[in-house]
Amino acid sequence: MSIVIGGAVSVVSAIIILNFEALFGLVVTLTTVYGQPLLALLFGLMLTWVLRRDRLLNELKKGSPDMEQSLFWKIWPWYVKFICPVLMLFVLLK
Repeated sequence: MSIVIGGAVSVVSAIIILNFEALFGLVVTLTTVYGQPLLALLFGLMLTWVLRRDRLLNELKKGSPDMEQSLFWKIWPWYVKFICPVLMLFVLLK
């Protein structure tokens, strides 16, 4: 399997190198304009919807024992769960 993946990466890299001027801008645009917001969206969704809230709170309490009573903990989970994904979708769709 690693030979197939390595071969695919080599072929794509060779195509980019041979057509560097034309394809470099495309690759940069795809990775920065679309890739980064998409990864941020997926990370935010994983952090808030998949990772359990109590597990996240326990990790945060290791650094700040009074985290559960803070204003940050009252606002942040809702902000990251609902507001951030909408904002990231706006970035992707603009």
